[in-house]
Amino acid sequence: MKFHWLRYQAQLQKNLMYLAAIADAQPQAPTMPPQVTVGITLLLLIYHIAYILLMYINTADDPTSGAAT
Repeated sequence: MKFHWLRYQAQLQKNLMYLAAIADAQPQAPTMPPQVTVGITLLLLIYHIAYILLMYINTADDPTSGAAT
């Protein structure tokens, strides 16, 4: 029984090495510099905050919403 387990383990190791070789052969996607990533994140954050503020202002100005008392 142990012989079969060792054989399967050896085949698994061989398959994993094959898949690793395929993954290493794939071209790497270009990475963005950290400054670009931080800039995009800040822009999205500012946009989200502006959207929330506009929704709040529009709701407060709407007399039928019941938000403004």
